Amino acid sequence: MALIPRRKQPVNQDFLDQAAKPGDDRLVKYALFEDYYTGRDQGTQLTDRTKKYLQRQGSVLKWRENFCEPLVDVYAERLQVTGFASNLPAQGDDPPALDEWLDLVWQRNRMDAKQAVVHTAAIYKGDKFVLVDYDYLTGLPRVTCQRPETIKPHYGDEYEDQMEWASKTWTTQTVHPRLNPKGRAVQRLNLYWPDRVEKWFRVTRDSRGGWEPWADLTEEGEEPWPVPWVRSDGSPRGVPVFHFKHRSLGADFGRSELENVIPEQDELNKQIVDLNMVLDNHAAPQRWAVGVPADNTSLKSAFGNVWHAASEDAKFGQLEPFDPRGVLDAIEGTISRMARRSRTPLHLLTGGDMPSGEALRTAEAGLVAKVLACQTPFGNVWEDVMRMCILLAEEEGTAPAGVTITDDLVLETQWDDPLSRNEKEEAETASLWHDLGVSKHTLLLKAGFDPDEEAERRGQEADEAQENLGVLMDRGGPLFNDPMAREAA
Repeated sequence: MALIPRRKQPVNQDFLDQAAKPGDDRLVKYALFEDYYTGRDQGTQLTDRTKKYLQRQGSVLKWRENFCEPLVDVYAERLQVTGFASNLPAQGDDPPALDEWLDLVWQRNRMDAKQAVVHTAAIYKGDKFVLVDYDYLTGLPRVTCQRPETIKPHYGDEYEDQMEWASKTWTTQTVHPRLNPKGRAVQRLNLYWPDRVEKWFRVTRDSRGGWEPWADLTEEGEEPWPVPWVRSDGSPRGVPVFHFKHRSLGADFGRSELENVIPEQDELNKQIVDLNMVLDNHAAPQRWAVGVPADNTSLKSAFGNVWHAASEDAKFGQLEPFDPRGVLDAIEGTISRMARRSRTPLHLLTGGDMPSGEALRTAEAGLVAKVLACQTPFGNVWEDVMRMCILLAEEEGTAPAGVTITDDLVLETQWDDPLSRNEKEEAETASLWHDLGVSKHTLLLKAGFDPDEEAERRGQEADEAQENLGVLMDRGGPLFNDPMAREAA
């Protein structure tokens, strides 16, 4: 693997300039996808008349009928990591200590919320990154979300799916007593290599070159430059940046889920503007009159008014209102195409009664297949993230006893079931299976309950019922007025 020269060699300013460029085309796409997902600006064209009632003057929000957001959210909501399982042996009836430790790391990093950010952004932008380091305050590895606009991954030519190094560029006014005492706006550049982290800065971002080493401050003073990123035996830890690529198909960057539905979103906005114009101008019958003086003030469309004129040449008539059903059908057709193109069930976009039974499974088959296909690449990245967490904890002596990073260690991401659940139908089905001889233990597992925990709770409830029964008998109270007592009896 080719590494750039260390600080003892002359600084390659051209190399750093290239590393600091995130790619204009990529940034333009990210901005476009974010505008459509958030609905901030979808380029909807309004007439002067429609602007008066569809868009508040001076508002930063542009009018739109945004279906891009639910298309992404319906998809992302079903990508829920519930934990990790290792191939280490269990501890009696308890799971392996490593599995419990991974759950602790996941919870302490608030990953139940962060994973939604990662999955949602990766789906609508195509890319999302996380960075792993060690937090000495908590004594645990730290996982942080990184905006794709600031991260640039660099993949090898020989192994196209292996990230050789990554760069991160951002602007800051961080005060440094030696490097930036006045808190000027400086451009920062971090290079993450498998064996080190190089930190650079320059005063202005518009010029070429001018990069100098940056050393963050620690309790002991300035950190070394570059920052070593090696294990205790001197071997590289690996690049600490992890790339979530949505449907990349082997490319360096992912593909946004919105790419194929943005044209339909534009068409939908146009059609709804047309509908508003129709309703504004032709929703009610319009009366007309000829042969009547222009200054006749009695010709007003109001309830109870009868139009009349003294002239024998006066004629009156009425224009029938425009039937908006054609426009409404076109709108429904566009929404339906968006749903089919994104494999999103129509009832999750437009509301209404949710299908049940086999109809629900058929309606959601495309969405479930899409979620399952995404779980594999995303799950692989999460497994790499947790392996790095184990490695850092092992180096710092905070990993579970006996846990080491070896080639034999296997982690598997556990996902929530993406299928919609109808609890009533599941309970009825479970009752039928029980009649056929399926054990309660198996049925509880399938329903998502812990059989051992349920057995313990049933035992506690029985003990409480017996205790209440004894109290009632001692008091001579109305025994069978208490349902729990009757059941215990």
